[in-house]
Amino acid sequence: MTASNLRVSVGYWLEWTEWDPGAIPFTGGNGPVWVSSGRLVVITGVDSGDIGVEIEVTDQPPPPDLDDWDDAVEVSADITTIALTLSVPVGIPVTELRLPAPGPYRFRVHARGRDAGQDAGQDAEYIDADEGDAMVEHHKIQIWPALPAAETWFRAVQT
Repeated sequence: MTASNLRVSVGYWLEWTEWDPGAIPFTGGNGPVWVSSGRLVVITGVDSGDIGVEIEVTDQPPPPDLDDWDDAVEVSADITTIALTLSVPVGIPVTELRLPAPGPYRFRVHARGRDAGQDAGQDAEYIDADEGDAMVEHHKIQIWPALPAAETWFRAVQT
């Protein structure tokens, strides 16, 4: 298993891409997660500032861990390379993730504090953890190889 804990400065979303981000990818989705060819976008409540992101890559589906999360949804994506780049809307790469092999993957995306993040963003110009601002929004993204399957919601609390 590969695991990372990151602080990411976002602007409305963060995304995993196989290639240069290019145009805004909003062509359809379920609200917190949008999937298109070569791209998975996670919509954030924070419009500008720092959020916490935990990433886990495993070889099997992990058991659902829902206790600390407001939202949890699984989606499938066909990944044609072993390198995915986590980036923010302006195309600034945050980190690169190496997968075991190209192919179909399952992404379980958890979110906590999206509503609080949205509210905090309305009250402050930028949520800056270095300046002592609390990171109110957190995400956990679990990734494993799996055949394509329908979107699955485990929990939906956010508005």
